[in-house]
Amino acid sequence: MFIRTKHDAKLNRTRIQIVESVRTGSKVRQKILRHVGVAHNDSEIEDIKRLAGRLMEQLRIDRSPQMELFTPTEYADLQALVRRAPRPDKLGVDLAECREEARVSLGLRDVMGTMYDQLGWGALLGAARKSANRIVKELVMARIAQPESKRATVEALENQAGITLNLDVVYRSMDYINTPVIDGICKTSHAAAEKLLGGPVTVLFYDCTTLAFDTEREDPAEDADGVEQDHLLAKGFSKDGKHPDFRPFC
Repeated sequence: MFIRTKHDAKLNRTRIQIVESVRTGSKVRQKILRHVGVAHNDSEIEDIKRLAGRLMEQLRIDRSPQMELFTPTEYADLQALVRRAPRPDKLGVDLAECREEARVSLGLRDVMGTMYDQLGWGALLGAARKSANRIVKELVMARIAQPESKRATVEALENQAGITLNLDVVYRSMDYINTPVIDGICKTSHAAAEKLLGGPVTVLFYDCTTLAFDTEREDPAEDADGVEQDHLLAKGFSKDGKHPDFRPFC
């Protein structure tokens, strides 16, 4: 979505429109969303473009369920202010010589880490195992941001967050997550969900993108009375490329 100006030299006027690019098959065309106005000089063009910016931000907000920090008018005014701001002729540095030394991501840890602590998981493995609790928390945060193996997670934490963990200690910390700890996690999560929803949990959806299911028996296409039924348990190609006749060793 953007603002388009079309100058009519014959009538000496400029039309300001809000348009967006729409793909139809292999072709891309511009669809007019709003005719904002017609200007006859540079001053009118700037005024109408400022109005178009506010209308465009309102259109964008109406399309998105996300809450906005600023109003459409504030967004448009900030954009106009940035466009009018003087730009220095020289930055004082040669950007071609700049090299990245480190990258640190903090936002996820600030938000999800606070939720993690509020659920009481800061002492998940017991109050005495402070180091193991810290490691498990870092693994959970990393898992949310970028799911990988434990070895890759340790490398990512050091490269992207500046957090150094010993891989052997990570494996030992995971050994503390036994059946009683897992049961406690499940109970805490269930209680938090019920409190958030204001009632019992009746349906649970979960992502099984990286999971594979295997069966020796398929659902019959018909029940005992010959009535067609949902054929949910059936052989098929999985996302990771396993053949329908693939059977893992048990």
